[in-house]
Amino acid sequence: LGADDGPRACGVSVATIHFGALPADSVDALVASGDVFKCAGGLMCEHELVWPHVARLEGDLDSVMGMPVRLLAELIDELDHA
Repeated sequence: LGADDGPRACGVSVATIHFGALPADSVDALVASGDVFKCAGGLMCEHELVWPHVARLEGDLDSVMGMPVRLLAELIDELDHA
């Protein structure tokens, strides 16, 4: 697309994850499962071995996982009314 191809919208979605202590046996189990090697940065906060140790999530989980659905809907709505 060129600069003159029509309306555009952009936005940023920020999510912050606060973790509690992650026990060594959970870390060992995560590594043994191989799951952490299948995602960017090895961060899988929604994983059943990790999620119990998430103390607080600020923002949307979708943003952490890569597709901020709420922001996407807002941007599509913005373009629909442009």
